[in-house]
Amino acid sequence: MYNGVPIADAPDLDTDLYQPKYNTPLFDAIAQAIHDMDKIERPKDSVVIMVIMTDGEENDSRTYTKDTIKELIVGVDASLERFRK
Repeated sequence: MYNGVPIADAPDLDTDLYQPKYNTPLFDAIAQAIHDMDKIERPKDSVVIMVIMTDGEENDSRTYTKDTIKELIVGVDASLERFRK
């Protein structure tokens, strides 16, 4: 994840940066990204883009579920008015 980095400056995704493993805590990772996004100071008119990539299905989250992720996204949508489901 590249916080506060212009997309043009983000490095290309390659096998050094992205190495699929055995477990995918997808819901926990989405929640962490949303919480990290909330901490970033940015201009009020900025647009936030979140891209979610996975090497498989959700199979290892310990804190968040599909339903709690939906609630988080709805909460972010209400507060930012730009985050679309």
